[in-house]
Amino acid sequence: MAMMLPSQSYSYSSIVISLYYSLFLISFVLHTLASPTFHHCHHSQRDALLEFKNEFHLDAALHSWNKRRDCCSWKGITCDAKSGKVNSLYLDTISLNNSLKPNSGLFKLHQLDSLSLRNCSLHGEIPSSLGNFLHLTLLDLSHNNLLGQIPLSIGNLSTLIVLDLWGNSLVVAIFLFHLPI
Repeated sequence: MAMMLPSQSYSYSSIVISLYYSLFLISFVLHTLASPTFHHCHHSQRDALLEFKNEFHLDAALHSWNKRRDCCSWKGITCDAKSGKVNSLYLDTISLNNSLKPNSGLFKLHQLDSLSLRNCSLHGEIPSSLGNFLHLTLLDLSHNNLLGQIPLSIGNLSTLIVLDLWGNSLVVAIFLFHLPI
């Protein structure tokens, strides 16, 4: 009984296909290694967050906030996957028990699009520096002990969709303009 060997063209095409898939796989791996889709937190943003943390006494509440860990993995923090920039800060119900300082490390996080410090025992006035978060779509400072006038700089937040200041002792300034007749 004669044994049939595969034809030369079949062997050649299988080699070409294997080579093609191997090159594709190598190309994919090299591309993935050369341009990762996740970047770690920027050092300047990590330092700004640590500065913000040090404005309060939060060692137990925010124990994950330390220089040894990537700040994108810290409690309450999310980062943009491509740029690594901090884009949201959610510290709801963590007792900050202090006021927001106008020169707080918080205000160095220019790319924030969401800031929620709901029910954090904040007191004092809302700093006008909040008006510098030009990408902010959500600002929740509800259920704190904030008082005084809502800063006019909040009007700079042209991308703001949600503003929650409920449960504070805030005053809204209404300006009356004299219009010429």
